[in-house]
Amino acid sequence: MRNIIWLMQNALRVIFKNKKNVLIYIFGPVISVMIAVAAYGDWTGSELRIGVVNEDGGYIANDTVSFFSTIKNVKVEKLDQTEMKDKIISGSVDTVVVFENGFTESIEAGNPKNIQLISIKGAEVTAFIESYLYQYLGNILMISEQIEGKDIGFRKIYDQYKQSSFGVHAHSVEDTSKHSMMTVRTMGFLIIIMFLSAGTLSSMILKEKENRTYFRLIATPITSKQYVTSNTLVNTLFMIFQVILTIVLMTQLFKIELRFPIYEMIIVMSLFAVVTVGGSLCIVAFSKTSSAASAIQNVIITPTCMLSGCFFPIEIMPESVQRLANFFPQKWVLETVSSLQQGAAFTSLYMNYLILAAFALTFFLIAVYKFSRRTDITIFK
Repeated sequence: MRNIIWLMQNALRVIFKNKKNVLIYIFGPVISVMIAVAAYGDWTGSELRIGVVNEDGGYIANDTVSFFSTIKNVKVEKLDQTEMKDKIISGSVDTVVVFENGFTESIEAGNPKNIQLISIKGAEVTAFIESYLYQYLGNILMISEQIEGKDIGFRKIYDQYKQSSFGVHAHSVEDTSKHSMMTVRTMGFLIIIMFLSAGTLSSMILKEKENRTYFRLIATPITSKQYVTSNTLVNTLFMIFQVILTIVLMTQLFKIELRFPIYEMIIVMSLFAVVTVGGSLCIVAFSKTSSAASAIQNVIITPTCMLSGCFFPIEIMPESVQRLANFFPQKWVLETVSSLQQGAAFTSLYMNYLILAAFALTFFLIAVYKFSRRTDITIFK
């Protein structure tokens, strides 16, 4: 244990001798928060712009469109299929609701379908519309249940329902969707920085082999296992430090509300920190030089982070790509953070934690196996 502590202290001295390392490890989290604030800080959420494509044209579809217009702080714009995509990409509308042919008939039959919600702003926007749709269409679907098996016309009961008067009281509540988006995007940018930082720290193993420092250390009573263990511990501590620093900056300096306890965020991101360390060791295990490790890191990290939703909401990508993201740990940690923001209990997401732990264990086992099979560790040109 004494040797491991000494190696950790030595690693810290080496790290902080390089000013670039200070910028990466300390200012990296600051940059991730600032990018998220710059991208989403000016989004006030004061008015939600909904595009409606009504291909059905039935009376229930038309009434549902009219219902959207009655919602406070919602602006409805009627579109057709040809202009829908351009409106979404340009940001002219926040989300588009598509009523396909057969929507009215499906509601009459009590089996709602032929309706789509499309948005590039993710669940923060679509969940708002879904909540109103579920309530509005749920009341109509109750009509189908009541008249099932009876010789009563659906349209007749529906018209009576429309003429009924209900007392409604409106209350203004604080819009927290902006904070949700900034939190998820901040974690996305932090994930990229954590992977890059972990890769740099793990590459120290290769660099110290290249300059023969490693072999001088191994010539002492220090073993190779102690050396790798110390690197892993230092790496993990730095990742957890970045997590805590980012969360402190978010909540205290930029006043971003997590909407769930801070300690839960720290636990989730600390678990992911172990995943990044394991992944970086895997890359080092399969690399012969530090430059090769850096190249492999760049090839793997950026594409997987992009496909996992670190740069933009995963919902805008094709369904096949979304399924592919299930094989990347970044997707699971972002999904966990998003679920916690939407009110999920911390303990109810145990499967997500097990998946992240499985990723970490797999990476470490692969790295250990590959290190044990290396026969060319002394070859550096």
